[in-house]
Amino acid sequence: GDMAFVAAPMYIAEIADQRIRGFLSSVIYLMMLTGVLLIYIVGPFLPFYFPSLLGVILLSIELIVFSLLPETPYYLISKGKHEEAKRSLQKFRSTDDVASELKEISSAIEKQMAEKGRIQDIVLIKNNRKAMLIMTVLNAAQQLSSINVILMNMHTILEAAGSIYMESSSAAILFAALMLSAATTASFFIDKFGRKKLLIISSVLTGFCLLSLAIYFNLQYIGYDVSSISWIPIASVMVYAFVYKFGLGMVPIVITAEIFAPKVKAMGMAIADAIYVLAAIFSLQIYQILLSSVGMHIPFYVFSACSFLT
Repeated sequence: GDMAFVAAPMYIAEIADQRIRGFLSSVIYLMMLTGVLLIYIVGPFLPFYFPSLLGVILLSIELIVFSLLPETPYYLISKGKHEEAKRSLQKFRSTDDVASELKEISSAIEKQMAEKGRIQDIVLIKNNRKAMLIMTVLNAAQQLSSINVILMNMHTILEAAGSIYMESSSAAILFAALMLSAATTASFFIDKFGRKKLLIISSVLTGFCLLSLAIYFNLQYIGYDVSSISWIPIASVMVYAFVYKFGLGMVPIVITAEIFAPKVKAMGMAIADAIYVLAAIFSLQIYQILLSSVGMHIPFYVFSACSFLT
């Protein structure tokens, strides 16, 4: 599954008009969130095998449709197939007048081929090193802002908080719906307002949501009667779903294909994705360790701090 998050952004970055590249890159995430919401909706009410069957059907459709799409002009030119590249670009741009853009792509490819990337270039060259550092921080921040922790432990978190306002299955559906609506909204603003602004706003608001959860569990831990404010956890989790996906949960996947130099893009994206997976594993492990040793409030203090530091 993670292979798609390496290949798809590259494909989109190579075919999209620069003015809407951010929006099209965000569509990958929108489709993933649509799938999450769909599974959350049907999962509790249908046989256990149905979500897997649904996934097979949707992936089969995707495989058939995607096989009909042309290769990117960048790839075709890099293989010396200039006429095929011209036809590909004409198809993607819906016009025959692609000579200027084709020349730009050819120049970029020639430069890339002349400076063929090596794995060590990611570390040795300053710009590549800076790009790698940015993606390491952003991909780690995505996970250290507790997204997988909340997704995988939502029912236990709400039960521990004593929340009586919503069943766990309904909470999961609402959580996924809010994530999808936030990502959809952000996709229309990401090219207009820029990646940095969305990321800063999202990180700060995410930090406050996690901080409110941490304070609530801290008060509960020291014996304070929290029955009068038991609405805080469910509200914090739902607001978190929206503000996280509005920027911190989406911007990194959009800029991954934009930030690396062409000659190290494939290697850089693969490494960035590996860091994302490792950070996910680490966040889940640190949550379980802190939960069992010092209580529910400490991991959320940690995750809140990570969000603010982003």
